[in-house]
Amino acid sequence: NLPDGTFKGDEFVVEFAWKNAAGETVKTFEPQLLKADELKAAWFTVPATALLAHPILKPELVVWQGGLRRVFSEGLWPLSLHANRSVEFRWVKQSLRDKLSPFRSKLAVSGPAADGTFEVSGTCESAEELRSVEVLDGPDTVYLYDPAAPKRDADGSLAVRILWQGLPWNNGDCPSGFIRLKNAPNAVFTKGRMRNADLSDGAIVFKKASIKHWMMDAYVDIPASDIAAAEFDIDLPPYFVGNVTAKALIEKDIYSFPAVGGMNLVFRRWLAARKLTPPCGGERAEFSFRMKPSTPDSILRVQAIDEKFRVYAGSAYSFFKPSDKMVKVKAFERDLETIGTAVVDANRVTPFEYVFGPERGGVVAAGPYLGLGGILCGYAPLVSGYGSAESGDGNVILDCAVDGKMKGWPKTVPEYVKEADGTWSLKFADCSFVTLPQQVVPEYVGFDMELEVNPDDVQRRQGLFTTGHAYFNLGIEKGRVFAYLFTRNGYFHPGMHAATTVWGSKIAPGVWSKVRVVWDRKTCRVDVNGEKGEPVKVSGDLFYARPSALGTLGNNDSFFAGRMRRVRVGIADIDEVGK
Repeated sequence: NLPDGTFKGDEFVVEFAWKNAAGETVKTFEPQLLKADELKAAWFTVPATALLAHPILKPELVVWQGGLRRVFSEGLWPLSLHANRSVEFRWVKQSLRDKLSPFRSKLAVSGPAADGTFEVSGTCESAEELRSVEVLDGPDTVYLYDPAAPKRDADGSLAVRILWQGLPWNNGDCPSGFIRLKNAPNAVFTKGRMRNADLSDGAIVFKKASIKHWMMDAYVDIPASDIAAAEFDIDLPPYFVGNVTAKALIEKDIYSFPAVGGMNLVFRRWLAARKLTPPCGGERAEFSFRMKPSTPDSILRVQAIDEKFRVYAGSAYSFFKPSDKMVKVKAFERDLETIGTAVVDANRVTPFEYVFGPERGGVVAAGPYLGLGGILCGYAPLVSGYGSAESGDGNVILDCAVDGKMKGWPKTVPEYVKEADGTWSLKFADCSFVTLPQQVVPEYVGFDMELEVNPDDVQRRQGLFTTGHAYFNLGIEKGRVFAYLFTRNGYFHPGMHAATTVWGSKIAPGVWSKVRVVWDRKTCRVDVNGEKGEPVKVSGDLFYARPSALGTLGNNDSFFAGRMRRVRVGIADIDEVGK
């Protein structure tokens, strides 16, 4: 309560509850008292594991003033909970007086269509003029309402976003040439952020363009009639040379050309918002658009702002699909500093796996969801579409691991190798690495990571996986595999170890080995080829979630040499408890 004299002398009894998507009450709390003349906060806290079974939770706040009862629920920001990966860290502070009301919204999702897209439609109605209406997938805005074009992607056309980015010290690598779209006479190019290229005669023209860590982009809109034959011709020797068709982008969503010095040229089917729209005006918005969720449990939310800048959080929709079994999981409760348990649907803790192959060029996919995808030697936002404002712009090594004075620095791209059994692996040498997105390793829940590796040498210190020195590392040194964990609770408590190194069994050079790390938030061990390592007591939450990388520890003498063909991350210590 912020006292301003409005209710002088009054008292308020405040009640709070969480409700699920169906409107059923999940958790209630004891009422609390606030006095109108006293600055005070009422806190309602609950362990996260007590709520984890529910993908979406809606707040309900009831304020009693004498015999008057006011209920605040619609329009407050809904909570989304993800068991093993959450990139939505935020405080939601919303003055009840500044809530847009009355307001109604509806959101409907149908699909998927043959091309994997979902059709999203919605309506919003307000008593005030609307300034903006948007739909978010987690932290990312995937749709902004434009009254001039309320039905986006309805004509079967294809929008392609072309992006290019490199390491910050890239001064000598300046390609010249063009990106031209063939067999699409009705396509339209649009400038994005283009400091080092220009548009000319239906092509993007580069003249000694210095490609650094500032992401540059352009857009191409291809009408439905041109899609079947449309093809991008890339002639930027010696770094980017090749072709990619419009049909391939519909089938695969994305294709990347990686090059020396961490450079990447990416072609993405673009189904998200492209730019800010002008204030939409009017008191009603009706819209539809196509999209693909960024993760299997993506949650859509409607958010509206009126001309007085009052905010309304509207309808929510979860792509989560329940299974026929329930499992028990353990997670670290940060505020309580204890291990909590939760019984959740098995699909809430679905593992994801990276299997390497050249079908998307330099993009390393984890199933059909680009929000989990990685990229050879590049920046995770090139794949996921968001996160470029985070530390390192989505590249955990950025400028601390590679620089132009290093021996072998041009070799930043690992090579695809076809193995004897027909599977693909990645061959790492010199300074090559793969960038993966945030929280490949979960921050709070126990995890089970498995890699298949074939190292050239096992004595030198080298990295298999890193998320930076204040999180989790996995590497090889002196013939053994080790895991390094940096926990937040240890950092903030004097006398406790923040950094813990767990050593595993010996590993041999020149042969394939399975490396496995299991941390159930109580003990951690490292196994090699089924030989279990010694468990080490370590509990807590990992300190600083950043983008991840394969093939390095994040410094310039730790790059992996050898091959890698599979990375799988699941949840540790899962017990099936029935249907």
